[in-house]
Amino acid sequence: MINLFLIYHFLSSSLNAQVVSTASLSANDTVQVQISSDSVNIDDKEKEPLKEIVKICEKETDFKKALIELRLSIQEYLHKNYRPPKDLEELFPLYSQCKPKIKLGKDFSYSVYYVRTSEYDRNYKQAVNGSSAYIYFSDPQSIYFGLILLNSSEKSPEGIPYYLY
Repeated sequence: MINLFLIYHFLSSSLNAQVVSTASLSANDTVQVQISSDSVNIDDKEKEPLKEIVKICEKETDFKKALIELRLSIQEYLHKNYRPPKDLEELFPLYSQCKPKIKLGKDFSYSVYYVRTSEYDRNYKQAVNGSSAYIYFSDPQSIYFGLILLNSSEKSPEGIPYYLY
């Protein structure tokens, strides 16, 4: 199988192309693209249509891998846009293929608790409340703006609280 996201990312950044159809591809399939002759900021022009191809990832049993992938996506977004995303939805699908569902408690979840205040700047651990899979600090005035944590004070199998990863 060929990863359509990588093809899309390559075409959109190299050729200013737009994916016309999306599907899983095998080695014998072709990709139909439209090449635009004028320079267009793909982030602005295609933001809404691109949300349609975002999918929820398969359940990720390795929470560390899911967290690292999200953090790398945030770093890539920061590098290109000179600021962290205001919410994680800005990452999809250009910076991350899918939303990683993790299991910290009973069920797998992709839910995000957005901290939209700077009241936790003295101690970010106080924001951990276990109400979601992730915590994302989204207040531009906060010193933690752009920080993503696992939203659980329970201990991992290694004996470390999840929010410390």
